[in-house]
Amino acid sequence: MSAELSPLDGEMVELALLLPSWQAEALETSAQQHGQTAGQVLRALIGDYCRRAGSAVPYADLNEIDS
Repeated sequence: MSAELSPLDGEMVELALLLPSWQAEALETSAQQHGQTAGQVLRALIGDYCRRAGSAVPYADLNEIDS
């Protein structure tokens, strides 16, 4: 596991992510307008990217994490 990922448990890791403040603010505002958190949006985007890139994505409903 790279230095950018900090394991929290067997299922979750913390990801270090640096964004310009305007992007973080836009992400948070847009997520709230859609009844989501920035974390929910990022998890969905990452999951979609991995599926399209052909990465091995375990079968799981990513929304379970946010419930």
